[in-house]
Amino acid sequence: MGLTGEAKKYLNVAADETLDAFDGVAKAAQKKVEDNRGVSCGVVSSNTWNSTSANENLSRINSSLHSDYLKLKSEPAIARVVALDEKGKHRTYYICRATPVTGLDVILASYNSQVGRMASLDVGEEFELPNGTLLEVVEKTRLRPQKSNGVWDSEDTVLETDEFGPLTIKSLRALASKAKELGVDVAEEGFDADLLGRLLAEERDESNVLEGLRRSVIEKMGNPPISRGPEK
Repeated sequence: MGLTGEAKKYLNVAADETLDAFDGVAKAAQKKVEDNRGVSCGVVSSNTWNSTSANENLSRINSSLHSDYLKLKSEPAIARVVALDEKGKHRTYYICRATPVTGLDVILASYNSQVGRMASLDVGEEFELPNGTLLEVVEKTRLRPQKSNGVWDSEDTVLETDEFGPLTIKSLRALASKAKELGVDVAEEGFDADLLGRLLAEERDESNVLEGLRRSVIEKMGNPPISRGPEK
């Protein structure tokens, strides 16, 4: 496939990390649904609305939040964006269709938000955060999450970085599972590059990792789930 040992290592790490993120976001959303606490009436000032208007507004807010949590349960993220800041530090963002949950180790953003617009940029383009920090997109992954038998996967994932790609990965789960079958700890430093080369070679032979875009992926991208949204 023409990928270096480091690229192969990164591909496996990214697959494992993304599936973990799916699981964490979905579980957090499930907890929010079960708690069903919504927004407390105590935050509404009686000087602003009368009690009837306040209750109606809170009901709409709670209904919207509940809908967002349900979306996150079934579709935790639709894109993964890695950006490089001015200090040379990489930041990884997971872009969601819905309002994201908070309190997680991963950075989430709604694709309707200003930060979420990064998912519509090409690798190499720059983006300024609301706080003025300038970022360069160095990797973008289109995700199609789905859960089967309690296990998360992403099918026909399209990954592109500033060094290689685009690649079409038929199954992120197959890629991560193959590494574990070979006894590879994708989170450990000092990965055996030779072993990873074998892993990617097997994946290529099984047509799981393909260079370029598959026809089915191109057709799906005809109506992409990610749009630039309004300029701000």
